[in-house]
Amino acid sequence: MATKVKAAAEAVETIETATAKTTDKTQVMYLGPNKFELGLITGSVYIDGVPAIVKQVKAVYPLLETLFIPLNRVGEAEAQLNTQGSALKAAYEQAKERLTKGGNQ
Repeated sequence: MATKVKAAAEAVETIETATAKTTDKTQVMYLGPNKFELGLITGSVYIDGVPAIVKQVKAVYPLLETLFIPLNRVGEAEAQLNTQGSALKAAYEQAKERLTKGGNQ
């Protein structure tokens, strides 16, 4: 039994290593609400990481940056977005509220 567990753990580690080698971690996908004024559209992929505009508006939208997900973690992040009470879902809801109100809070 211990050998099966060890073999399974090694298989997962191999898959994770292969994924890390084939995925450029600077590429991120935006999974937050749309904000056309900032050029943010849900599902957009940014090849050079989080756009500079997001860092510039961080004081107004503090959790916005957390909605940029490395491509190799998008599936996991989408599951979290659909889970009530998850940190990512809370960040999405806060960003949606602030982006809708224009950050006036």
